[in-house]
Amino acid sequence: MRAIPPIRENRHARRHEAAKVSRFRRRSAYGLDTALVAAGVPLDTHPHANIFKAALGDFVRGAGALSCICCEADFETALQPAAFLYSCSAVRPTAATVSAVCLPCWRDLPFAEIEGHAARVLSRFVPGGSFGPREATP
Repeated sequence: MRAIPPIRENRHARRHEAAKVSRFRRRSAYGLDTALVAAGVPLDTHPHANIFKAALGDFVRGAGALSCICCEADFETALQPAAFLYSCSAVRPTAATVSAVCLPCWRDLPFAEIEGHAARVLSRFVPGGSFGPREATP
């Protein structure tokens, strides 16, 4: 059996990831369900808890962006996430994204500024979308 060169696996992985992002963006055009949650707060009561937990597992394993959404500090150093921004499609969610806020930003920045950075991150998935407060659902 012939071994596949590593470059093909990498190209295949990049194309597979790009296709997943494309599907997520198409579904996100109908809206996003988002949550900004402090680290350590259980997600069990959230309607998309299983999807968010899976996304968090990918983030911890290094599959996601490993930098703070506010200051872009690298989490691969000693810096720890203090909060997580989860998002999934409002229609038939099958996958979610997760980003993080570092402890210094979570502690020192006004919440409105953190929300502004969150909106900037989310606008990558819904270009031209508006992100406003919404009543939390139990």
